[in-house]
Amino acid sequence: MTNNEIFEMISEDRIPPNFTRWALRYPSGETVAHQAAYRGILPAGFRLWGLMDAAGRTVAQWAEYYGHPPECFPS
Repeated sequence: MTNNEIFEMISEDRIPPNFTRWALRYPSGETVAHQAAYRGILPAGFRLWGLMDAAGRTVAQWAEYYGHPPECFPS
């Protein structure tokens, strides 16, 4: 699956099956994990809350800011 295909799926609020490339960065600097947190589509058991975007913000900070705090994603 290409990067653009992954970005497109995330933009449609879908996560590729068995996805593991959470640190893949968009041209703007945020990761796929940050976009999934923004959209509220992180899978249960997600563990990379400390992953940072280019500006130094964590996935947990994005999730909280956009109304999808880590506790919304049970382990």
